Amino acid sequence: MSKDLLIIEENSDLRKCSRLMLEKGISSLIVRDRNKNLKRIFTKTDLLYAYVENFAGEHVIREFMTKRVLTVAPDEALHMAILLMNSHKVSRIVVVKNDHPVGIITGRDLLPASTVFGTGTFGSYWTLREDLIEQRKKQAFIPSGMKAIFIASDVMTPNPITISEELDLADAGYIMLRNRISGLPVVGSSKNLKGIVTKTDIVKALASHA
Repeated sequence: MSKDLLIIEENSDLRKCSRLMLEKGISSLIVRDRNKNLKRIFTKTDLLYAYVENFAGEHVIREFMTKRVLTVAPDEALHMAILLMNSHKVSRIVVVKNDHPVGIITGRDLLPASTVFGTGTFGSYWTLREDLIEQRKKQAFIPSGMKAIFIASDVMTPNPITISEELDLADAGYIMLRNRISGLPVVGSSKNLKGIVTKTDIVKALASHA
């Protein structure tokens, strides 16, 4: 568990909260009242609601989307997707075919395969046995044995919801909230992949306001 909790007052400015989350690389803050009593947890999702309700029409998606998107092909070995997510510290990767998004893989999608792989993303491991952890590290680039069983299309969420780079950033937030997801592939006029927009990108937009 995390012991260094960040606490804010219940009347704190939303933009200040956004900047604090971005600066510390966290997704939630503890809120306390004027009597120093802990009241609730304030999350990126709460900031998403605030942006959708108060900043519609302020920005288009291409202004804040992440243009450098990590991708894999549908028939690519799953361990390569895990390796990319781990190396670049991202929580999702887009599956593309002919430059068109056909699926998306998140940490949630990887859970069914965890009993086979025995490793998690971001350098974490589902096993505590040090000998197995060392073995997994050494095999990171070896597409052999059980690692070759799964390919990206086996675990991806197919037909991901996409959004145009020309639409309002608040529209992206609304779609995320309605579908309980944290990111959307962004496409151009020919439906080719142009980027990805996430909750964090919308928090950055909120933080940018003076």
